[in-house]
Amino acid sequence: MQTVTPSALLKSWQRWLPSPSSIPSEESIPLRTLVQVLVGIGIVATDVAAGAFSNLSALPTSLWAVPLSLVGAVVSWQRRRERNILIKFLLAIAMLAALGVFFLNILSTPNDTRIGLALLLVHLQVIHSFDLPRRRDLGYSMAIGLVLLGVAATLSQTLTFAPWLVGFVLVAVPMLRFDYRSRLGLPTPVTQAQQMVPWRGIGVLVGASLALGALIFALLPRFPGYQLRAFPVSTTIPLPADFSTKIRNRGFPQELARGSQGLGSRGSGAAKGEGGKGRALPTAYFGFNEAIGFDVQGVLEPIVVMRVRAQAPSFWRVMAFDEYTGTGWRIKRDNAVTIYRQPPFGVIYLPTNNTHLPTQSIVQTFTMVSDLPNLVPAAPWAGELYFPTRQVALDPQSTIRAPVELLEGLTYTVVSNVPLRDRARLRTTKALYPKAIRAAYLPLPSTVSSRTRKLAERITRDAPGYYEKALALTQYLKQTYVLRQTIPPFSARRDLADAFLFGSKGGSPEHFATTEVVMLRSLGIPARLATGFLPGAFNPWTGYYEVSNTDATALVEVYFADMGWFSFDPTPGRPLTPPSLDQPDTFQVADQSWQVLGRLLPEPLKVALGYLVSGIGGIIAALFAWAGSLVADLGWVGGAILLVLTVALVLGGWGMFALGSWWLGERSLRQLPPAERFYRQMLDRLAQQGLVKLPYQTPLEFLTEVELRLPGEVTQSCSRIVAGYLTWRYRGELAPVHDLEKQYRFLARRLRDRRPVGGQRL
Repeated sequence: MQTVTPSALLKSWQRWLPSPSSIPSEESIPLRTLVQVLVGIGIVATDVAAGAFSNLSALPTSLWAVPLSLVGAVVSWQRRRERNILIKFLLAIAMLAALGVFFLNILSTPNDTRIGLALLLVHLQVIHSFDLPRRRDLGYSMAIGLVLLGVAATLSQTLTFAPWLVGFVLVAVPMLRFDYRSRLGLPTPVTQAQQMVPWRGIGVLVGASLALGALIFALLPRFPGYQLRAFPVSTTIPLPADFSTKIRNRGFPQELARGSQGLGSRGSGAAKGEGGKGRALPTAYFGFNEAIGFDVQGVLEPIVVMRVRAQAPSFWRVMAFDEYTGTGWRIKRDNAVTIYRQPPFGVIYLPTNNTHLPTQSIVQTFTMVSDLPNLVPAAPWAGELYFPTRQVALDPQSTIRAPVELLEGLTYTVVSNVPLRDRARLRTTKALYPKAIRAAYLPLPSTVSSRTRKLAERITRDAPGYYEKALALTQYLKQTYVLRQTIPPFSARRDLADAFLFGSKGGSPEHFATTEVVMLRSLGIPARLATGFLPGAFNPWTGYYEVSNTDATALVEVYFADMGWFSFDPTPGRPLTPPSLDQPDTFQVADQSWQVLGRLLPEPLKVALGYLVSGIGGIIAALFAWAGSLVADLGWVGGAILLVLTVALVLGGWGMFALGSWWLGERSLRQLPPAERFYRQMLDRLAQQGLVKLPYQTPLEFLTEVELRLPGEVTQSCSRIVAGYLTWRYRGELAPVHDLEKQYRFLARRLRDRRPVGGQRL
């Protein structure tokens, strides 16, 4: 019996493997180098774009992935003609390990798979770089680099992604040129003459690509996102051992907030109160505390505190107060909080504003840029919370309190059910307030003067309903009083609203809001003070609202029976109501680009182009509005109609484009000399049969290839046409037009019913 040894088994197995000579390797060093640079840019861009995510920023992927990928590229170049059986076996094990790491990352961040996908692609690229013998294997690396750049684009929240995108284009254009040369079978440049790269042509192509990309980016519509219900959330944070629902604001110690004379109106400078001494940070807003006062002034040093991606701008509500003390606000029912728990990999469902009005869901994703208290900003009124802790608390004022402070890098998502402000229905509300609402949001201290109440009655005398009364008070305060950063301190023995209305005649947004709440309560209308952030500055290049600490402000919330709570803004220079459910500007980048370009153009040209652009934009906006209303009114039927119309429009446009291209081609052919015209028509006919003339082939070389693939009578006609073309081109002699036309017609007739030769490119 013959003994089977391991070496014999290995040799038997190797016989079934393709030999290295049967797999042509890629010999172009410039192509390999540019592919590695392209992949390196994708890895670094992903690392830079994901810097705000704590679970990725702590792992500098590019520091080990890029060098290791370069080592792999060197190994694969040196062993490009070998079978590399052992290397392939080790790479297969490494890929299984990478898959395991990917699943662990997915389990740790189930609501945002982008980071796990980016790490998986980086791991695969590093592993794959050790086995790149062929151009097809390099193509896989190109695809990975492109996907990594796309993932980086989804993670990016700032313009720091732009330089990496430009660098990617600068490398991709010459890389595609070398890839095209490799596909054509051209040899790798070896001599100095061959190594001359047409930098001018590449520069023109790069410039054209960047200009076209910028134009497409500017004209690209910005639609509301979040059509998929998988939202970004940071890695789950374990609950602290001392879990407490108390408000924690490191910028403003609690002892500063408790005294009636303890806080500045904008939150900077030293402060002394009844509860103790201390100094507040000049970047911390004073309105996020259990109690606030208004007697010390100061101006915040502006910093960006968070970035928000949302379907619509809104007032990012943080908290509200129920008890007015005469000199400030505090939360009377601070201990009456409810704990809401999150199931594993689930969502925390919160009770929303009770209303008989229709509502619309608005999705927002918040990323902290600076540290904030343990209060969760959200658009009113939060219904679903995707948060990195298993528990949150909700107080009677619908303030969401987290068990941890919102530190830099934390990300969470909120789905708010925002009621539509139907003014006609709000006018019909009556004073049928629940007992709990009256008890919490109508009481006023004895310090409120009678002239404050009389002024409120005089302003609202002609208002037919409670909603109009709130609007009248808001409008009166806007038009009558002045917004000031610094004001004289209020006396602790004088009511704040009275001092504002009849003394200082102005103040900060918090003074305006407090005064309106006092006047509304004096009329028997439940109201409270709410603090939060204005929408912030929208960055159309990133799609995020950049919210600063100077956007922190106070608004008035008014309760309407059966309708719920609605906000009003009495601060001068701002709308009567905070932005919510506004139609987003679909072409914001185009508008901003036009404003910059308009400064450089002559006035007549700018006016003419303005009419043209506004007309085209109006038509496009009207089409989008019509499509949206069709889907909203008819549901899936409207969607089907829109799909059919879109397909018909695309097919019709493609048909018109094809017809126009054919007409232009025929027109250009008729303008050519006969010899060149019939030669080009011959090439087109042969290309339909799969016989394509390559750019570096001469007419005679191509004719030799044709003679090997087509019958003799066809190649004879081709030979006559090529001879006529060469005679005209190089001797200046005109061949008989009648003979060339006869040969072309014979060629076309013989090829008309003939099957293509297999579609191979010779």
